[in-house]
Order: sequence, then structure tokens, then C-alpha cells
Amino acid sequence: MTIPTLVLVTSSFPIAADGSEAAGSFVADLAQELAKHVHVRVVAPGPQSTREQWSERVEIYRFAAPSHPLSTLRLWHPGDLQCIAQVLRAGQQATDQAVTGAQHIVALWGLPCGEWARRAASRPGIAYSVWMLGRDVWSLGRIP
Repeated sequence: MTIPTLVLVTSSFPIAADGSEAAGSFVADLAQELAKHVHVRVVAPGPQSTREQWSERVEIYRFAAPSHPLSTLRLWHPGDLQCIAQVLRAGQQATDQAVTGAQHIVALWGLPCGEWARRAASRPGIAYSVWMLGRDVWSLGRIP
């Protein structure tokens, strides 16, 4: 029997496996638990676009992102606009690469991960889910 593949798309994941990213630590634990049942590919930010073998059944598809949290980037700051555009392109590319042969995508957070998952899931045979907190929904509701 072939073991299915699940893709987790996140904007926060440990780089050094030291627990320094609070939300990322949760995602690392989730990936390890899921890997007991399926192959897991995690799409996550890093200093450069690369692929890493995290454990036997967990592979990380890194996309280049700034060293500070993505949540600190602001559309109304001109200096952040180019960085935002680069992150959006790199994240989508990493997601597109990670979903090859996968059966399901789980996006952790609505934006930008949910949008990357939605676009990547347009391929036949790939389903996706988006996990969001109530605070995320409330924040998005304030955007005109």
C-alpha cells in the first residue's frame, strides 16, 4: 500500500529546530505527529528557497523570506512592497512544487497560505483545507 502525502503550508516554522518560533513549533509538532500516518511536506519560510529532509517522513520546502516575521510586513510601507511581492511569488512556487503527487493540502492561516493552497489545488485530484483562528477571520473582515 502506498503511503499518502499531505502538504502543510505555513508562514511560520522553525529553522533551527530550537523552538524559537512559537507558532512554528506547533507546526513542527503537528508535522511529526502526522508523519506517523502519512508523508508530510511542509511549505515554510526560510533564508533561501531550498528543500530539507526534516525527518524520515517530513520534507520541508523552504521559500525565501525576510528574517523577521512575515506578519510584520505592511502593504502601506513602501519598503515592504517589494519584499511582500517576492514572498508571495516564492511561497506560491514552493507550494506548487510541494503538491506534486500529494493528495491533500492543509493551509495553516488564511493569507497568504490559504491562497497558495487554493491555487495549487486547482490541479485535478488535489483537495485542500484552510485552518484559521477566529482572530484571523476577524482581522480579515476589517479589510475593505
